[in-house]
This record gives sequence, structure tokens and C-alpha cells, in this order.
Amino acid sequence: VLTDGRLWYGPEGEALKVSIAGGYATAFMREGTKRYRVMVIVREEKDAARDVLEAFRETLKDSSPRMISIQLRLKGETQPRHFSLSIAPLRHENDILYGAIGVFHDLTEIRRMDQVRIDFVANVSHELRSPLTSIKGFVETLQRGALDDREHAHEFLAIVARQADRLNAIIEDLLT
Repeated sequence: VLTDGRLWYGPEGEALKVSIAGGYATAFMREGTKRYRVMVIVREEKDAARDVLEAFRETLKDSSPRMISIQLRLKGETQPRHFSLSIAPLRHENDILYGAIGVFHDLTEIRRMDQVRIDFVANVSHELRSPLTSIKGFVETLQRGALDDREHAHEFLAIVARQADRLNAIIEDLLT
């Protein structure tokens, strides 16, 4: 099942075929007297439509493949979706350019999972640093002479042991 949208353009910038996936809609865009068909999600996304059209124009002009990233808000959704658009020139067997094809890849879930990973690492890092900071502080205090003060040394060592147990519990939680 193909879930990504595809768009074909002819050498003059005219839409040859549009294949819509995932409920995306097409819209028309005018530039001067020319009318272009571009894939957009909602009509308010004029900047993204211009970026898509410009990327196709550049590919048709220089025959080079390109990739762009765009954000589009789907109708009825509150958060924008992230797309990459890969565009490649289309050539006949005799190497004559006859158009370009673009494939829209919805990267929204990948971006969301990247953010979840980043947030997770930040939270784990914070949770690990707290007991480590405490352990390090009390060890340094003991090294600087508190080891000779038996009453405080035992208290400090008890704190180090509790923080080491806390650190161990955090690691166990991460591994299970």
C-alpha cells in the first residue's frame, strides 16, 4: 500500500498526473496567466504550495533531483505535519527531459518519536545526575578531611550509600 502522495509535472510546469494518498487534496495555483496544479493539504498553506512549485520549477530548469522539507496543517488537525518532498527529473530513453516526479513522505511520526527520544534522554540524564552530584559532593567532603570526623563521616557515608541505592533503582527501572 502506497501511503505517500505523488505528483508528476511536465517540462512546462503543467501537472501531468496527481496521485493522492491519505486523503490529501489538490488545489490550483495561478502565477500570471499560467495555472499550476500543486498538492496542498489546505488552501491556507500558500507558502508551502509556493515552495513545492518552486522546487519543481528548479528541477525542470536544471534537471537535478532535489529534496525539500515542508510543514503542512491538515484540515481538522491542530498540529502541523512534517513532509519531505523528493523530486527527480523524468527522461525519455534518449535523455530528453519530459517532466519531473515528486514523492511526499509524511515524516510526522518520525519527528514525534525523535522528540520523545530527546525528552526521554533529557529526563534520564537529570534523574541520574541528581544522585551522582550528591555522591560526588559527599565523597569530596570526606576526602578533604571529614573522614577524620567519625560522627559526620558515618553520616556522610550513609548518605552516599542511600544515593547509590537510588541510582541503582533508577537504572533498574530503566532496564525493566
